[in-house]
Amino acid sequence: MCIACVEHWSVAVLVDHIVPVNGPNDPLFFLRWNWEPLCREHHDTKAGHDDRIRAMRTQLRTRMPEQGTQTESQTRNWLLAEIGLWKHWLDLDSMETITQCETKP
Repeated sequence: MCIACVEHWSVAVLVDHIVPVNGPNDPLFFLRWNWEPLCREHHDTKAGHDDRIRAMRTQLRTRMPEQGTQTESQTRNWLLAEIGLWKHWLDLDSMETITQCETKP
């Protein structure tokens, strides 16, 4: 399922890197918390924001929760909230919908 299609479930056809990567040698390439399953429509929407997200990369990595203190899904949810691209998304552990405002203090 596409994690961004919370109002009308769509099949995910791509696994996208939340924080864009520069090939398989990039340290974020194989980290599962940086993956999001998307439908073609949401992938195309997200691709239009990759430059903005790429510019946030250093800032995000310095504020990221310490490795091992959260599940992959919790880290993914934190990252999605920080980027702020989706208003709602599907938590891949609980399969429940998360709303952007729920994740911000």
